Amino acid sequence: MIKLPDLLPPPSVCPEKLKDAHWLSGEGAGSWFIISKYEPFYTVYLAARYSPEGNFECGGFYQTMENFNPLQDYQLTYPSHCLKITIAQEGNVIPLELTKKLSPLEFAVEMQGLNKYKLIT
Repeated sequence: MIKLPDLLPPPSVCPEKLKDAHWLSGEGAGSWFIISKYEPFYTVYLAARYSPEGNFECGGFYQTMENFNPLQDYQLTYPSHCLKITIAQEGNVIPLELTKKLSPLEFAVEMQGLNKYKLIT
């Protein structure tokens, strides 16, 4: 029988730019996720995944038809990767599906609110 590696705990130090990020442990790896509501669209979220060291791995616009409030308590769960992020909130499992991939620069611009829509974090 092969023993699987233990789930990785969060790094002892979170990069400053990820102070509002959530950690998702994995087997031999883990990632930070940032998720923000993207106004004025009710079901659209701006999200990104970062390495344990804080390097941008992927990000973009995600959509769900479920009720999700990133300002309330939630947990990341599996599967969560660049194409799909799965959230557990108030007993519900909520999938967020990638609708538009963004480069690191595009994501940074969107996070700074330099577009015509208001970003709520």
